[in-house]
Amino acid sequence: MSDKGWTWWPRGEDPYRAALVLIAVLPTLVLVLALNDGWQRLYANAKETAAERAATITEHTAKLFDTHELVLDDFNRRIHGRSWEQVADDRRLHEALGDHSRRLPQVSILLAIDAAGKVRLSSAEFPARPLDVTDRDYFQAQMLVDQGTFVSLPYVGRTTNRWVFALSRRRSDAQGAGFDGIIMVGVAVQYLTEFWRSLITNDGMAAAIVRADGMVIAREPGNKLGQLGMETLPIGGGASGWFRAVSPVDGLDRLYAYSRVGNRPVYALYSVSMASLRAAWLREATVYGLFWFMATAVVLSALGFVESRYRRERQAVAQWRETAEKLRQEIEARAQAEAAVRRMQKLEAVGQLTGGIAHDFNNLLQAAGMHLSLLEGRLTDWEAGRYAQSIREALDRGGSLVRQLLAFARKQELQPVAVDVNQLTARLRELLSRTMGGAITVETALDPACKPALADPTQLEMALLNLAINARDAMPGGGSVILRTRPVMGPLAVGEQALAAGPHVRISVADTGTGMPAEVLARAVEPFFTTKEVGRGTGLGLSMVHGFALQSGGALDISSQPGCGTEVSLYLPCAPAGAAVQPAQARPAPPVAETGALQGTILLVDDDAIVRLGTAALLRQRGFTVVDKGGGPAALAWLEEGNAVDLLLTDQAMPAMTGTELAKAVRARHPDLPILLLTGHADLPADLPDSALSGVLTKPIAAHQLVAALRDALRMAKPQRQDAGT
Repeated sequence: MSDKGWTWWPRGEDPYRAALVLIAVLPTLVLVLALNDGWQRLYANAKETAAERAATITEHTAKLFDTHELVLDDFNRRIHGRSWEQVADDRRLHEALGDHSRRLPQVSILLAIDAAGKVRLSSAEFPARPLDVTDRDYFQAQMLVDQGTFVSLPYVGRTTNRWVFALSRRRSDAQGAGFDGIIMVGVAVQYLTEFWRSLITNDGMAAAIVRADGMVIAREPGNKLGQLGMETLPIGGGASGWFRAVSPVDGLDRLYAYSRVGNRPVYALYSVSMASLRAAWLREATVYGLFWFMATAVVLSALGFVESRYRRERQAVAQWRETAEKLRQEIEARAQAEAAVRRMQKLEAVGQLTGGIAHDFNNLLQAAGMHLSLLEGRLTDWEAGRYAQSIREALDRGGSLVRQLLAFARKQELQPVAVDVNQLTARLRELLSRTMGGAITVETALDPACKPALADPTQLEMALLNLAINARDAMPGGGSVILRTRPVMGPLAVGEQALAAGPHVRISVADTGTGMPAEVLARAVEPFFTTKEVGRGTGLGLSMVHGFALQSGGALDISSQPGCGTEVSLYLPCAPAGAAVQPAQARPAPPVAETGALQGTILLVDDDAIVRLGTAALLRQRGFTVVDKGGGPAALAWLEEGNAVDLLLTDQAMPAMTGTELAKAVRARHPDLPILLLTGHADLPADLPDSALSGVLTKPIAAHQLVAALRDALRMAKPQRQDAGT
């Protein structure tokens, strides 16, 4: 077609044609929906009607079967304990059976049949003709095994010449074990079908009863010779239901409703032919089609009136919608970005403030610890020693709190190495299993494909312990904690954080506890925020883990819903290929101070007079010669005067000159001098050479650890100086 011709869809520059297509499509769509609704309604009504009438047939058939069961009970009682000759010669018994047939139109015939399959007593004639019924299924089934009350296939009776089906019971011999014939009652199929005719209101409907194996034993319409008991229907399981199948009697596609007759292996069916449903639907469709045609004609006639206005407004509306949608998206994106920036700025500001506070607090703890060590050496009173020990424990708790603050502020000293996270997690599980209590189970799901992570193993273990303790507190009634590992590949968005490109390891701690609502989850990593009662938490646990994850080059993600538990996932970068893996082992014991010689002259540099005074006094008490200075320039001036020193011990955060700047200046003049840096956090310059420092000590440090570190540095430096002298 040319550009000016008609195509299957209208051009954007021809709104009138577009309207024509829409006017044609929309009413057609409405027509299709109406026709579909009509079909669904007819189908639902047919199912409802079939179910109701199947229930009616079930109730009627159940009463019929109950009546026949009573007749069989009476029949069995009358012949019990009697021989077949006595039964065959008893006219009064014959008359009693005949009375049942006359009073009950549904009872076609009653027979007593011996073990050889010969009729010995009949309600229809006396004496009974010795007919052979060994070909009947009601005899064969009972001969093999006691079936209880057996429902037979339909057949034409040799005595009555009518369609019947039998209910038979087995008769046992005098010992009660062997087969000694049967008694049976024939059910007149006509009695059932006459009742069913009142339920069949059109040619597409049919009623039937079938056995549990699907064999048809009575049907209306269609009870013709050769049509009953020859085919089966797919009865589903359960007491009632529906199915669709082709009838084995009339060959029509039918919708069946079925219902089981009590506890018997018999089902009542009522069916509607799909052809009759389609015919009714086509009648409705014709009416709908007429309405559709008239409505479409009216709308098309009105189209010319609205065409000009539609053409003007279409472009304006489309442009307005596009602008509004873009504006909405931009507003949402900006709001999300601003919220994320505010949260990160808030955490960063709190982190910087926390780091500064932690540094000052470290100095206080260091000064208190040094002075306490001096006092402990002079205490002789036992009670005073106990008080000193309490002070020591308080200082240790303060040091632990400072370490948590530094972890949140991302200023703690990390020693990242290659860590086998699966091995560490498995070892941690053993520890938690012993300490969590019997009400909490600890499980692991470790992915063997995980590569070693690049992280500080001690801080990683502390982070996972923090998460496990939080999980335990969220399950006061007990539950499960699951430690999982799996590899992930960056770049990847983790909440509001961005995971860098490259391989990473995901370590998660999941619990089955109370979970967190959205407002609590949004503040979970904020420092000092806690939902625990007073005295049970500082609010720094998740903050510390979050800070550790970011400082390690990873990320932290928390997913939780009230009542569904919580999962905290820690993402860490993988170690470089070929890096030596840190073995999972117990932490080393704290160093023990050595005794003996190997003392020396220590140049102590710290701007905090209280810390400097306490540290210098302690070192002098331990046998060192100490020269203390309040800053880097004063220390350099003292060295420039030619004074000899064996080791430089300097603080990091000092005015005028930092500890690392002092170390680089001293290293340039004294390359062999041991230099130890004593700092409250790990905020060291990135360009600091490895040779500038002999070691880094973290405040607060215990007296025996400080002395041991000094002696180790002096011991390592002594051979180097001897080599330099030679």
